[in-house]
Amino acid sequence: MGSDPGGEEQKPHKEYQDSDLESARAAHPGGVPASNIFAQ
Repeated sequence: MGSDPGGEEQKPHKEYQDSDLESARAAHPGGVPASNIFAQ
């Protein structure tokens, strides 16, 4: 996510498509999404 031009607010969150998630899981089995690491 980036910041809106001229401000400090973040752009709206975009969810990943299920097909993108499945592809990433297949390429990196057992991986942990970075969003989970930063949220904890």
